[in-house]
Amino acid sequence: MYRHVSVIMADLPDLKAQAKEAIKQNLPRFNIVTELFSSFTSKYQEIIELEVDFLVKNFSGKVCRDFDDILLTIVEGKQTYCFRVLAFTMKMLLKQDERSAWAAVKRTENGEPEPDPSKSTSSPLFESFWARLSEDF
Repeated sequence: MYRHVSVIMADLPDLKAQAKEAIKQNLPRFNIVTELFSSFTSKYQEIIELEVDFLVKNFSGKVCRDFDDILLTIVEGKQTYCFRVLAFTMKMLLKQDERSAWAAVKRTENGEPEPDPSKSTSSPLFESFWARLSEDF
């Protein structure tokens, strides 16, 4: 439904909001990673944000294992459409705000270098990602 409403969203913003709310209400904890890294989700920034927020709030041992599995699938080249979802998810798990996370994703997509970390107040480097994440859970 969301896909169809998005095509005509200028005419039906209320219907789009209802479709988004229906997605939110039906997100399953047991397979949020599968939902998040679906080809459908990868097409809609609002849905990526919604599902990443749900993932972060419901991060558990099972979600972590599922996340590891999806990382392997992506690295093996089986889900090439997932870059934006993965990059945004990593930034949000590192506790960046949405605006900064999307800016970092866009820089990467445009081939721009990351800002100098010594002049930045952004999240720590990737090496500390899992260490920081495990502290929170």
